[in-house]
Amino acid sequence: MRRVTLLLGLQVSLLLAPLALCPARAAEAGAPERPGVAALALGLLEFTRWPRPPGLLCVSAGGPQAKALAAALPEHPLGGRLSLREVAVDAELPAGCDAMLFEGWTDERQAQALREYAERPLLTLGLGAGFCTLGGAVCFGEGRGQPAFEINTDALARSGLRVNPRVLLLTRARKAAS
Repeated sequence: MRRVTLLLGLQVSLLLAPLALCPARAAEAGAPERPGVAALALGLLEFTRWPRPPGLLCVSAGGPQAKALAAALPEHPLGGRLSLREVAVDAELPAGCDAMLFEGWTDERQAQALREYAERPLLTLGLGAGFCTLGGAVCFGEGRGQPAFEINTDALARSGLRVNPRVLLLTRARKAAS
């Protein structure tokens, strides 16, 4: 499995800033545990290409990151194109989901859902590096005290989704610098 790690630095901030939620607004909207996750998720959604235009962002019901995304989406450029739907933790995913933020799921159920949807155009987002190990496409966490994410390029390839090459180039440049 190939994974690419991205730390939110100056280059990435410049790339994702016009598309991302201001962290201060995220904190006001519902005090998420990691305010950078909503901004990173929305930026990644903007830089991902599906076989058809995406329309439904699914999130785990009740999670702090789900609440931050729900608060951020209406003011984001994607807000007019994406609907948000909450999914009960460990439940079946709705058929129309184009992206899913897994939060609070058991490892077993999460791994099962990732296997079921591995070859479908679903951008799978999760918390912690273990999410990529289970087969998720994007894993959010912290790196050097900054919001960060890893991209599991194998999972992306299986899904048929494409992330803008500039994002992947930034991850390689950042990795070489560390």
